[in-house]
Amino acid sequence: MFTDIRVVHRAFAAFAVIACLAGTAYAANQSAAAADCVTVSAPHPGVTYTYSYTDNSGGASTYTNQWEAFTSTASRMRLTQSGSRGTGASVYQGSHRIVDDLIVLERSESTGTDPSGPFSTTVTYSPPLPGDPATRVCLDRAWTIPSVSATNASGRGSFTVRTEPGTGRVMGIRESVTVPAGTFQTVHYTKILSSARGRIVDDYWKSIEHGVTVKHSYTAPGAVSTEVLTAVR
Repeated sequence: MFTDIRVVHRAFAAFAVIACLAGTAYAANQSAAAADCVTVSAPHPGVTYTYSYTDNSGGASTYTNQWEAFTSTASRMRLTQSGSRGTGASVYQGSHRIVDDLIVLERSESTGTDPSGPFSTTVTYSPPLPGDPATRVCLDRAWTIPSVSATNASGRGSFTVRTEPGTGRVMGIRESVTVPAGTFQTVHYTKILSSARGRIVDDYWKSIEHGVTVKHSYTAPGAVSTEVLTAVR
């Protein structure tokens, strides 16, 4: 299937959009209020962002994200992909909230086609899942990422899994990063998750101007991958 839970997480992190959750601990760094902070723009509707993906198994692909709508509670994006990871096109829609300057994902839906044909997948998080910084990002901000239930429903049936728990931290702001699409001022944050396979480390560099990821590195036991922004149109 073209879109799975991991792809949904990445798509949401690429733009980092966005209840108070009873019983959910964020463990926010209380010094953030006094820290150096920046405001990250929302993704620009109608602009196409093209990425290149490579991994240590020889996999390579190209994909594009084009945001059609963006609000404080919902978003809509078109995604196309080609290469060794498969070819397809889908529309991603998410519902979310911002709590304490963190993205809290409630539900996502992907519909489209992949090599197997048409698909429609909905993922619902209970309780909603906090993960990435929202629009206000402060240096050294730290937070806890809890494990929650993620229910994946499609025409093939439904199943529920627990998401991987971990922590996040803002490593730098106004970091200059050069990728094939150009040089961008970014915020850099890291998420470290604990899985049955071992430690997973995700590093993101997000453009302050464009509000999308310009570089993403993923490291897990036996797996290393990198995604970089190659064009903005």
